[in-house]
Amino acid sequence: MFTQAHHVGMDAPWRSEAERFTHWDLIARILANAAWNPIWLVPHIHARVFRIDWLHCADQGCVADYMGNLLWMVQLKLPGRDHKARVLELWMKPVGGQCVSPCTCICT
Repeated sequence: MFTQAHHVGMDAPWRSEAERFTHWDLIARILANAAWNPIWLVPHIHARVFRIDWLHCADQGCVADYMGNLLWMVQLKLPGRDHKARVLELWMKPVGGQCVSPCTCICT
């Protein structure tokens, strides 16, 4: 089962302009769901000014969940016949343009 979280490419549907709120759609949603904030009265403030801030999204241990999910999705795309072999691919180190096996303490 795929959700929007699985669509992360530059052509992901949620990145299209059609999927984004316009400034006035955002204002209507804010008025319908929350109290009005005086920041919208500041000259030149527009919905395009606001961006997702990684620091605040990553707070409260969410990074561990995100990274775990990211690594799980990455390992599914790596070569290998089973989960252990694919995870070992994550630990391969490039040396002189070629990947070498990880140290023996990781392999055992």
